[in-house]
Parts: sequence; C-alpha cells; structure tokens
Amino acid sequence: MSHSQPEVRPPSRWVKSLVCLATLIVYSVAGLCGEGASAWEQTTGPPGGRVNCVAVDIDEPAIVYAGLGELGIYRSTDGGSTWEPSKAQMGGWTSNITSTPHGVFASCGNFGLLRTTDRGLSWDLV
Repeated sequence: MSHSQPEVRPPSRWVKSLVCLATLIVYSVAGLCGEGASAWEQTTGPPGGRVNCVAVDIDEPAIVYAGLGELGIYRSTDGGSTWEPSKAQMGGWTSNITSTPHGVFASCGNFGLLRTTDRGLSWDLV
C-alpha cells in the first residue's frame, strides 16, 4: 500500500505579503527604540502635503523616505534638507515605510506592498 505525498506548492501571494507586513511591523517598532531616536532635527520636509510615515535607510542614514498619503513616496539623499518624488508607481495611500536589510518596503493602499533595493530609484510589487 503506497501513500502519496501531498503536493508542495510555493506560498501564495497573500502569504508572502503577510510575512512582509509582519517584518515591516517588527522593524518599525525596533526602529523607534534605536539609539538615534532622541537626535531629531527639524527640516522643511517634502513639499505638498502631510507626512504620514518616515523611514531612514539603515545602510545609508543620509537617505530618508517619506510617505505623503496619496502624493506617494518622497526621498531625500541629504538627511532631509532637500526632497524629490520617488520613482514608485503606485495607487492609493502610502501608510507605512520601513527600511530592512532586505530593502525598503512601503505599503500603498489598494496597490499592495512595494520594495526597493536600489535606494528608491525603482520599486517592485512584492
């Protein structure tokens, strides 16, 4: 009598997104407790709207990402002195941005989870 092995399939897209979201949450909370959390300095900020979320690139601290809701993601390469729109193609509200050793992740409303591994020059749907 032979027993057949169950078919092993790769994780579905929603499982991947759930794992990435959990990673975002962990790194966001950990980032709030870092050593530099008490060394804030006011800047003019990105143009055009209210900033919903901010992330500092963990490998390159001069690079800062800011989510401006429906206006998308802005990027600074000089610690927040100047800002430019990121190249992220998305729809919906930018609600969270987190920098990890595996790239910078941004959750963007109905569009989903985006990731950049080239400091915001391009973004891919995860």
